Amino acid sequence: MPEYDEFIEDSKQLEAEMEATIVQKDNTIKDLRMQILYLERDNESLRIKVDSNMKENQKLEKQVESSVEEKEHLKSYCRQLEQKNDDLERAQRILGESIADIRQLLDVAYEKNALLENEVDEKEVLQQQIQRVMDENRDLKQELNVQTIMRNSKSSTCVTTNGDNAVSGNNILTHATSAINDCNSLRSKILFLLKRTKRAIHMPKSCV
Repeated sequence: MPEYDEFIEDSKQLEAEMEATIVQKDNTIKDLRMQILYLERDNESLRIKVDSNMKENQKLEKQVESSVEEKEHLKSYCRQLEQKNDDLERAQRILGESIADIRQLLDVAYEKNALLENEVDEKEVLQQQIQRVMDENRDLKQELNVQTIMRNSKSSTCVTTNGDNAVSGNNILTHATSAINDCNSLRSKILFLLKRTKRAIHMPKSCV
């Protein structure tokens, strides 16, 4: 039967073509699987790289944050140093002015000390003078007392003798009055020096 033979022949050709197609599809599937496997491996490698890059980025971000904080800290520290430097310069300037004032005060104190020493020396000299005058005054008083006693005891003597004794008594009285006046003058000088000395000693420190 020709139709049957033709059908068989067509079936064989169709089967051969389908087998070839199957083989081709199998090969295509194998290639696709190989590509999938390669892509999976490549994807895994990329994922690992991405994770590594993310970790590196996080690390860099932390470093950046730390750098920013350190920068802010350094800025604050620089401002503090500038403030301290200004304070030190101001303190140094005030210290220099204080030293100059102290030197000036010391010079004034040295001058006043020299004046006080001179006044103390003058006071000692005046004390010696007043002691000498007081001694002379005491001697004159004693001599005047002796003259008075002698005059009273010799009231019956001659007029000439009485006149000489009166002159001698007057001379003694004159010397005594002069000595008293000198004593009072020296006492006034000493009181004046004492007032000046006390005023200098009790003078406020701001005026020294």
